[in-house]
Amino acid sequence: MVKCDEKVIEVLKGITQLEDITMESSLTNDLLIDSLSFIRVIVELENGFHFKFDNEDMIIEMFPKVMDLAQYIKIKS
Repeated sequence: MVKCDEKVIEVLKGITQLEDITMESSLTNDLLIDSLSFIRVIVELENGFHFKFDNEDMIIEMFPKVMDLAQYIKIKS
């Protein structure tokens, strides 16, 4: 599902203002996403993919890399 991967990267580019984002990028180390900006990521992804994160899954540690976010979305949407 390449479309999903690309869309996740686009959302992250918009939030972080970084261009060099890959599926292997670390949310916290490479993209410098903290808990507050992670909430923004969740909102943008929920709106873009028309689904809701489960409350218990709204912890940044569950998604070490961009690929983990994309995989979660593929399962949930």
